[in-house]
Amino acid sequence: MIDYFNGNYNDCYLIDFSNTENAKQLKPLTAHEVSEIIKSNDSIYQLHFYDRRIIEVFMNYEDLLEKLEFYTSKISQLEPYDIIEKELAEDMYIDVNRVFTNFLSSMVNFVNDSALKRFKRGSPKHDAFTKITNEAYDKYFSYRFFYTLRNYALHYDFPIGHFKKTTLRQVYTGRLKSVLEINFIRDSFKNGSTFKAPLLSELMRDFNETFPVLNQIENIAKPLQEIINGFISLEKDDFETHAEVIMKYANLTPNKYKVAVGKMLPTGYWDTIILPCHIIDRLNERVLHLDLK
Repeated sequence: MIDYFNGNYNDCYLIDFSNTENAKQLKPLTAHEVSEIIKSNDSIYQLHFYDRRIIEVFMNYEDLLEKLEFYTSKISQLEPYDIIEKELAEDMYIDVNRVFTNFLSSMVNFVNDSALKRFKRGSPKHDAFTKITNEAYDKYFSYRFFYTLRNYALHYDFPIGHFKKTTLRQVYTGRLKSVLEINFIRDSFKNGSTFKAPLLSELMRDFNETFPVLNQIENIAKPLQEIINGFISLEKDDFETHAEVIMKYANLTPNKYKVAVGKMLPTGYWDTIILPCHIIDRLNERVLHLDLK
């Protein structure tokens, strides 16, 4: 917890700073009330951090889909017998792998370095979230593949190795059309020490020498959403408890976005903690979206 007001919670007020030049004192606060507000304020900001991590995952996912669409569209504009220029081919290889690795990293970072660290090891919430991720790993190939592929991408090689322009004849018009194929190369995952049995055996058994990247990207959406929904579900009660504390004070003024805990400094300026009502609104939307209310 941050040491607000140098740890001295006496002589604090709830203030309305709608008029920044003339803040209005709404009510004096006891040291206990200030402590209560600060505890809930810190908790809301911690949840905000994890919400940002979730948004980062979704942003990277959308960036990846957009990048695939961009190059697919670019190649489709080529004449059927044109070849991809070397500069474009190189840019495409690096660019698509770059955004794909960003997505993999943010996904695994949320699961391992963010969500699991949020819950104390051995606690019911930690065990519950671990169960959710383990079930996703066992149930969905796309999740266990991408989860492992992240380390491959960071420590060994680019994860996507096959970019190829092919020509298809359109059924109704008979015209030839340029199409971009973006594939994983199955046997490349034999290299290094990232992929081990049984996942490596599953890859060798169930997939062709090359297999489409887009299929797996589309398939990861469901397990990823289940994991994120599970995390939010586990945090729902704590969020609502601390949000209720903040809103109890924020609702004392018509403009909840302009309420703070303040202490007058010897300089005549206010030292303030702005109540995080905008963050509460955003987190509340996510809870409502899951129909958890």
